[in-house]
Amino acid sequence: MARRKPDVGSSPAETELTALLQRFNEETLRSAGSTNAEQRRNLMTQRIALLPGAAGLSPLRQQYAKPLWVLMAVMGLVLLIACANLANLLLSRAAVRRREIAVRLGLGAARSRLITQLLTESLLLAVVASAAGLLLATWLPNVLIGYLPPERNLSVPLDPKVLLFTLVLALGTGLLFRLAPAFASTKVEVAPALKGDEAAAQPLRVFVRKSLVVFQIGLSCLLLMAATLFLRSLQRPVRR
Repeated sequence: MARRKPDVGSSPAETELTALLQRFNEETLRSAGSTNAEQRRNLMTQRIALLPGAAGLSPLRQQYAKPLWVLMAVMGLVLLIACANLANLLLSRAAVRRREIAVRLGLGAARSRLITQLLTESLLLAVVASAAGLLLATWLPNVLIGYLPPERNLSVPLDPKVLLFTLVLALGTGLLFRLAPAFASTKVEVAPALKGDEAAAQPLRVFVRKSLVVFQIGLSCLLLMAATLFLRSLQRPVRR
C-alpha cells in the first residue's frame, strides 16, 4: 500500500515503479546466475499497475469478480426478457380495455392524460416488484454465502447506493417498456371500437407485439445457450 503525492499522476508513478522493478529483477537474475530464457523474459516484462486502495486488498474479490460480472450480465438478460414479456401482457390487456379507452376518448379525454394513467399503472407494478426484490435481497445473500467454504467469512450488507441504483433501474425499465404499449393503446379509432369492431386492429400495435415476441425469443435463446455453457463448465473437473 502506498500514497501518491497530490501532484503525481498514476501513469508517471507506474512508469517509475516499473523501471525500479525491472532493475531489481535484472540484479536478481545477475546475482542468481540464471540462464533460463523464459524466466528472464517473464521477469523483464513485468509491469506495475496501480489500483485504488479505498476498497482494500481482497483475494475473495479477485477470485469472484469476473463470475459476478457474468452473473450480472445474465440477470440483465433475465430483466430484459421479463420486461418484454410484461410489455406484451400490457398490450394484451390494452386490447381488452380498447372499448374503455375509446369511450374515454369519445368523452373528450386527452390522449396525453390516458398515457399518463397507463404509465402510472406501470410505475405501480415497478414499485411492487422492487419491494419484492428488496425482500429477496435481504434473504438471498445468506443463502448464497452458505455455499462458500466454512473458512470464508463474508459480510454483504445492503448498500444504499446499490438499492438506489436498482430502484432507478426498476422505474426506468417500467417506464421504457410501457411507453410503446401506452402509445399503441391510446391510438384507437373511436367509432369502430365503440361498435365492438375488433377487426380494425392498428398496424402499429400488431408490429409492436410481434417485435416484442421476437425480442423475447431471441433473448431467451441467448440465455439458454449461456446456461448450457455454464452447466458444461460445472460438469468438467477442475484442473490444478
